[in-house]
Amino acid sequence: ERHRGRTGDDPLAVSEVRLRRAQKVARLGSWELDLATKVMWGSDEAFRIYGLPPSPDRSLPYEVVKRIPLPEHRPDLDRALHELMTTGTPYELRFRIRRHDDGALRHVHSRAELTRDATGRPVLITGTLQDVTEHEESVAALENALRANEERARLILEQAADAIFVGTPSGRFSLVNRQACE
Repeated sequence: ERHRGRTGDDPLAVSEVRLRRAQKVARLGSWELDLATKVMWGSDEAFRIYGLPPSPDRSLPYEVVKRIPLPEHRPDLDRALHELMTTGTPYELRFRIRRHDDGALRHVHSRAELTRDATGRPVLITGTLQDVTEHEESVAALENALRANEERARLILEQAADAIFVGTPSGRFSLVNRQACE
């Protein structure tokens, strides 16, 4: 892939290279589903996130893609898709998937919008799929560390030999240990 366009480069090809690179950096894939044909198109990054080998025409196997989310997320996805189709309400969901190729569990954030034809009939769903696994894991690690610190503080408070009172400026106690009660 070229780093930047040169004189004589096709601007559309240069733009496509830049878009692919940006999607790879952001771990953000895009996809479209033609509602009449059930043909699904995906960007390179969408194929990578799903764990599917890219096809020459970029068509995603719709029946396979439907089975990639973990079963416990299927009802929420089906409900969001139904609402999208009936009311046109875009959806934004976080859920977990099992990649098709290696079985890895990944956290994804997906958005989708509906396009209607001139008669108002739904014809196309356009969406994005972002792999947010590292973010979710770092948030979970921080929450676990916070819980561990809170537990340590509680144990220190309860096992202290001295009475400990924590109060508000108005004179109310917000926390006392067992020794303070005794």
